[in-house]
Amino acid sequence: MRYYIIAVGIVFTLVLMFVLISTAQMGLHPTDEQTGMLMAFDGVWRGDATMEREGKISIFEIEHHNTLLPHGRGMEIVETWQLGDTGQYIAYGLVGHDVNDGMIHFFSIDNVGAARDFVGHWTGDKTLVLGYTGKRQGRAIKETLAVNPSGDNEYGVFDSLFMDDSLSWVIRATLRRQ
Repeated sequence: MRYYIIAVGIVFTLVLMFVLISTAQMGLHPTDEQTGMLMAFDGVWRGDATMEREGKISIFEIEHHNTLLPHGRGMEIVETWQLGDTGQYIAYGLVGHDVNDGMIHFFSIDNVGAARDFVGHWTGDKTLVLGYTGKRQGRAIKETLAVNPSGDNEYGVFDSLFMDDSLSWVIRATLRRQ
């Protein structure tokens, strides 16, 4: 009986060591430059934004809660804003660099029923440019996001949406680290 308990203890120890080593190795993938550039956006950000739509300009406050994923390979983003009496807009997103295709992917789902997969890359001037093409209300849409950091505590966002090749809106925002 004594040898049985020792044998079970040894097997348990070996299994535990295997699990711990396997788990540790999963987190050892070095962060590439593309992912590292995303990490600068970690934190809570708030700022003023404008929306140009149908010849009218609206001003509103926008907020981003950006949280690094536990494994360090991407970020979760929660975006909120209130535009006039249209209600609160909330979008949840995941963003990360795909080492297989070399592109940044940003998947976003919002509370008005849109789910979009933006794909893009960093440009030479450190601007992240992402694009999405799809359909809305049976019409072809093309949306472009550009995110441009200006120092450690501020970044600009430019979002344009075209429906059937006609400009539907442009949003410009400057967010500051809180």
